[in-house]
Amino acid sequence: MNHALVSELFEGIDALPIIDIHTHVEWKTGTAANIGEILSYHYYTELANSADFQEGKFPFDDPEELTRVVLPKLELIRNTVQYDWLMTISIEYLGLDRYEWYPENWKYIFDRSVEIMGRPEWRDELLAQSDIVRVFLTNQYSDDLEGLDTTLYAPCLRTEPFILWMDRPDERENLGAFLGRSIRTTEDFVSAIDKTFEKFTAHGMGYAAMSIPAGFETFAVGDQDAQRLLDRMVAGSALSEGDRRAWGAYAMSRICD
Repeated sequence: MNHALVSELFEGIDALPIIDIHTHVEWKTGTAANIGEILSYHYYTELANSADFQEGKFPFDDPEELTRVVLPKLELIRNTVQYDWLMTISIEYLGLDRYEWYPENWKYIFDRSVEIMGRPEWRDELLAQSDIVRVFLTNQYSDDLEGLDTTLYAPCLRTEPFILWMDRPDERENLGAFLGRSIRTTEDFVSAIDKTFEKFTAHGMGYAAMSIPAGFETFAVGDQDAQRLLDRMVAGSALSEGDRRAWGAYAMSRICD
């Protein structure tokens, strides 16, 4: 290995500011408040569960208890990049070395994280130390964006409710509440999309996104055909797989419009 070249490349990359292109952070708080909130991320709970199955649910509503439960399992995922991320956080931000991560020390680790991460100035310190200059959020159409710091955050719209979930009565009801009238026609549907994009662009929208299911495709679907599909949804009739594909293609086209 050419260590000089590796060092040169690392130093060049490390000097670059960070633009986080996809995050699930809650912008009103900005950061986790303790190590339990970090361990609650599915990367850690799923990996820990795959290594040592957890009977019953993890105590997600209690970060301290979650730390006590998950921390002993971390020994089993030391060969993962997620564990390396955690150790980097521990060393660089919490001042805790790797050797301090053992099961009996879980309470000290948790308390130390609260001491560091619970301070009002923690977010700004973290941004400065990490050189994070821009954060692209993950948002639903109904999320409250008032007060969003658009110099740092860019809201990004999840489009699944429009494209994949319109056959769910609660989704149509929620979208109708957002629009101010029930979703009964394709015109109502397009109006809801327009209102959403007006809201997001007014707050410096980054992009629209979707977790695309396998087999998803786009093709031309006319307004009349889309209205027939919407009528079936409103009537409570189940959609066939072909109907779902057709609605998805129609909705994707309207989003792109």
